[in-house]
Amino acid sequence: MMKRLLCKNLAPRMLTVAWGKLKVLSLLGVVSGSMFCSVGFADPTETDVTASLDVHQACQHSGQLAAACAQIDNLLTPRMPLYQQAIATPEKLPINELGPVYAKAMQLQRYAALLVINAEPAGVDYQLRAQSHLKTVRDAFEAARTTERGKRQSDQARQRLEQQMPAIQKLGKELESLAARSQWSVAEAKYQAGIDSLYPLLGWLTGSSTRKYVQPLAITSKIDAALRPVRIEAAKQQLTAAIQAVAPDVGSLATDMETAVREVGDSGTCTIGGKTLSGPEAILVLVNRWHAMSVACARCRAIEWAAMTTGLRFPTPAGYGDARGETEDPGGRWLVAIDETRAYMHASLAQLIEADAKRVSAGEALALYRNYIDAIAQASQQLPPKDRYLIFDAALDSLVAKTGDAAATISGERAASRELLRWRGRVADAEAGRRQNEFVPLARAFRKQTAEEGGYRGFVPPIGTPQHSPRLRAALTETMPESATRLLGQNVSTAAARPFTIEGVQFVSRYDGEAFATVKASVDLEPFAESLRQDLRLSPDQAPWSWDAIAALNSTHGRAGGYGQHFAAVGGPIRAIRIRSMITGIAANPAIGNHLDCGEVPVRGAMDDFELGRVMLECEVEAQWVQHEYFVADVPKQ
Repeated sequence: MMKRLLCKNLAPRMLTVAWGKLKVLSLLGVVSGSMFCSVGFADPTETDVTASLDVHQACQHSGQLAAACAQIDNLLTPRMPLYQQAIATPEKLPINELGPVYAKAMQLQRYAALLVINAEPAGVDYQLRAQSHLKTVRDAFEAARTTERGKRQSDQARQRLEQQMPAIQKLGKELESLAARSQWSVAEAKYQAGIDSLYPLLGWLTGSSTRKYVQPLAITSKIDAALRPVRIEAAKQQLTAAIQAVAPDVGSLATDMETAVREVGDSGTCTIGGKTLSGPEAILVLVNRWHAMSVACARCRAIEWAAMTTGLRFPTPAGYGDARGETEDPGGRWLVAIDETRAYMHASLAQLIEADAKRVSAGEALALYRNYIDAIAQASQQLPPKDRYLIFDAALDSLVAKTGDAAATISGERAASRELLRWRGRVADAEAGRRQNEFVPLARAFRKQTAEEGGYRGFVPPIGTPQHSPRLRAALTETMPESATRLLGQNVSTAAARPFTIEGVQFVSRYDGEAFATVKASVDLEPFAESLRQDLRLSPDQAPWSWDAIAALNSTHGRAGGYGQHFAAVGGPIRAIRIRSMITGIAANPAIGNHLDCGEVPVRGAMDDFELGRVMLECEVEAQWVQHEYFVADVPKQ
């Protein structure tokens, strides 16, 4: 059983960048921050296509590294189109700016590499941006050197480098001395300060001609070789601590479940978390706990996935390896915890009802049955549809059998309503299926619209590529504008959606194949609820005798009259998009629990398809129709 561990806060120092005279990044003190809390970072959207991916901040300094990358990139990105346009007419290039810009692009590349070591997906994006910036700037240098001004600038850069050769050689000897004493961090800081001052000059030289000026600093490769494993080990330790910080106490859920079954069987009540609960109340509490545990396991799996990109490996029970039979799988042990808990909860929730049924008298059984089906109807909204009947139906039979003369009536009503709901569900599915000819499932639309095509390097590689899942394949600044154009306005259908706001006009869909949605929908389902009541042959003041009929009716009302409208699918155009990292979108997204049912995990897959650059789509859909589990309704235009 996994144990609960305390969360440790990290306190990263914040780096800032100033354009002005292009000052070197400096440490400006300490800013406190906690694990998996964003400090002003955001994923790219249709209105901010230049933003990079959010950071999970499981490793110290990830926050300030990402801030440094963002500030440098914000300075460079607007300049690149200007350079590209001016390359054809190099006399228009801002020659005095090229050297400092080159230096900043090299810094961006350096900080991005550190983010990757810290298992931050944003590092992959910033590496791609740095590569793109450097290519553009080098092309600009090449074009500028064909002009008289550029030739003079290049000659002046060479002269200044010659003048600085004694200082470069002195720095090289200092670095060698520090390396001999294993003062690697001090040596690195000195090297970076020196090379940053040389980059504005080195940019003007061609590749082979720079060798003379950087050769005295060749010891830097040894410095990097010494520090890299230290950084990787630190990242491994911090990522491991981050997993421990959010790891759920699966054992306590099992203990409380066992206690509930035993105590309810003895007295009809149990004590959980210091509160005395009836059997039906315990079901609601324990299903909520199960859901929270499932979400925590999903977060742990995402962090473990990130950690494995650093070379960290975790033990996985047999049977949860990849297609090659390997026993190492990103987050495999959390899949085991989720799957084993799912099986255990299935059995234990049924045992709880059966234990209560055994002790209750015939005179009490009818009221207890009513309380159970009310609780189960509500709890069912957090369970996958296929789990609901598996858990509760057989167990409820034992309680119905204790109701005496009412047993035959209840059993008949349950069977009749089940058949009616099954028929209405098929009709609703058929109607929604017809609409999906025009409203493509969201996950399919994401893959189709962002697949590589012509000059567009989308998130999805060409068909036939071994690793075909959506991922960063170019800098987001290059991919997002076209991706937004392709996705916005697309008519899509979402997975099942549950209410997100008390007002009942905003909903969130379940996670489905690298995509999920928030949905705006304001629709009165009362006429449909009344039709459903009539089909169930219920009078206005009569309650159903089956939990699924109760759930069907209550899920048509807002929070005031039920537990919020719930939909099996929603169709409408995409109005806004956000590209999230698969890792941070699960580990650092506070709302991810709204998109998961009990016992579910966002993604399963072969180990070699798990990489730092995997992405998913979050979008906002304006509902034009909604599919309740038992009917389809059009949403009136606002």
